[in-house]
Amino acid sequence: MKLRIISLCMLLIVAQANAGWFDDTDEQLHQVTQELQMQRQSTGGWQLVAGTLAVFCIALLVVGAAIGSKARREAKNGDK
Repeated sequence: MKLRIISLCMLLIVAQANAGWFDDTDEQLHQVTQELQMQRQSTGGWQLVAGTLAVFCIALLVVGAAIGSKARREAKNGDK
């Protein structure tokens, strides 16, 4: 019985919700579409910058590891 009352109340509440704001004008839909495209372009730019920075950091890690390995080998062998 409780379940029926709860589902009836939810049905009445949901029926009053106005979720169709796109039906009023196409201008609002067009505006939302433009905002979404701008967000995608902005995200794409930041992804490019972050990817470039990541590649640069990995390259520095590899170079640093190579220099450290060479220095350790020279210190171990006594070569200078």
